[in-house]
This record gives sequence, structure tokens and C-alpha cells, in this order.
Amino acid sequence: MNEETDRLQALLRVHDLATANFRQELMERTPSEVAYDDYLLLQLKKGKKFKIAVRKANQKFPTEALNSGDEDTADLEAHYRYLLDMEEIDSCRAELDKTSKEIKEIDSQIAALVESMMNKNPEGPAPPPSS
Repeated sequence: MNEETDRLQALLRVHDLATANFRQELMERTPSEVAYDDYLLLQLKKGKKFKIAVRKANQKFPTEALNSGDEDTADLEAHYRYLLDMEEIDSCRAELDKTSKEIKEIDSQIAALVESMMNKNPEGPAPPPSS
């Protein structure tokens, strides 16, 4: 399992490097831009078609409304779908980190219990009772 974990960590590092500039741009958005993007992404997560999601976001946040022609729609949709993918990766990554920490804690508790048991009986485990 360590080899798989190492491969996963290596892939995540490559992903971090590949998306560093994009993530930096996301950090530079204004609060109203973030709210607009979040709302549009929420609509996409609900299964709305992209044009409907944009229209809803534009209605809710008119100061941030996207004014795009049909030629820009494909690029915009690709951008927002990419954001969705990144959110999914980040969510999975957070769950993986949480699970990994839980496993490490359980491993530590098991090791402490085994150590405690060995200290109570330094000659090793007692032989099974004979019938």
C-alpha cells in the first residue's frame, strides 16, 4: 500500500505544480467574483445546463454578470467545468487526508496497546489453554 500511496502523492504534487498559476488567479478574485463563481458552480452541480447556470448567476449577481456571445460560451463552460473538476479533486484529497490521519491514529493506538500487553507479559503471549 505504501507504493500506491507514494504514487498518489507524486501525482498530487504534479497536479499542484500544474495548477499553481490557475490557483493563484483564483486567489486574486474579489469576494463578489467568488460569490458569482460559487453560485454558478452550485447550479452546475445541481445539473443545470451551462447557459441556464450562467443566466441564474447573472440574475443573482448582476454586477458580475458574464456578457458572452456564443463563440465564448464553449471556453467559459470549459473554464467552469475545470473549476468543478478541481473542487472534486480537492474534496477527494481532503477526504483522503482525513482517512489517512484516522488510520495513523488507530495504528498508534494499536501499537500502544500491543506495547502495553508486552510489558505485562514480557515472555510473549500465553499459550492457549489445553483441553
